[in-house]
Amino acid sequence: MRVLIVEDSQDVADMLGILCEGEGHRTRVVSHLEEAVQVTLEYRPHLVLTDFILPKGDGIRVLCELKKIDRDVLVVLITGYGGEKVAVEALRHGASNYLNKPINSDYLKQLLHRYHRIVEGRENAQRICSHITSTSVAVRIPNETPLITPLVEHLLRSVREIHQEADISGLHLGLEEMIRNAIEHGNLGIGFEEKSDALANCALQKLMAERLAIPQFAARRVTVDLTLTGDLFRCVVQDEGEGFDYRRQEHYNPLAPEALDRLNGRGIFLTRAFFDELNYEGCGNRVEMLKRITHEA
Repeated sequence: MRVLIVEDSQDVADMLGILCEGEGHRTRVVSHLEEAVQVTLEYRPHLVLTDFILPKGDGIRVLCELKKIDRDVLVVLITGYGGEKVAVEALRHGASNYLNKPINSDYLKQLLHRYHRIVEGRENAQRICSHITSTSVAVRIPNETPLITPLVEHLLRSVREIHQEADISGLHLGLEEMIRNAIEHGNLGIGFEEKSDALANCALQKLMAERLAIPQFAARRVTVDLTLTGDLFRCVVQDEGEGFDYRRQEHYNPLAPEALDRLNGRGIFLTRAFFDELNYEGCGNRVEMLKRITHEA
């Protein structure tokens, strides 16, 4: 396990280093925040032991800055006598634990053993992900647009784990567009012209609230089925609306001069660019998206 020690006292840093290395872990030592950030970018520690009082900044700032670099890094704050308030604040900011001075070596060894198992578990989980041949997720959500982005993040998590080096930003954007269309145009029955007028008058949220006040629309749901088999990504989005003539949409070009001033109508056009195939089925309330995930050399 890679351990970073952030400590300006040479005696304490030496003691921590000897103890960690005695348990079989690699260590690096820095004395202040700027060094900690720089070394973390290069060294990628699994565990950080940081003193609260430092020459530049403090332990909580170290914690916050390193969490921005690696949200999974384990951080243990070292405080002096009576530092319980500081420790509680650190825990609220994402610290894994805290140690009081003088440091109890037996307790630190227990922490090192516990965190080593956590790190090994994470690394083994990543190895397992590389051997997954298929995965699938099915979700059914109400007509709440604030749920779209976190839902897409959840859906794409397994894709990121399996294809860590692939650029899947297009999948994210395309899924958001199709789920948004399913809610607004599908379940809430908001037409193209209606949405254009509402956007022009900054009244889309009001229009959606009016539709959601109608039980018939409020009860509808959007179903999203995602399957990843090898490098083939397939997602089906289905709403419970009455559908639309999607054949007309196939010939719509939002880049045409007469359409450039419109504030909507680009979703399907953009999604076709992000995916290899975009197939509407039935009455138009079900769309299948297919993408072969490639890795840049």
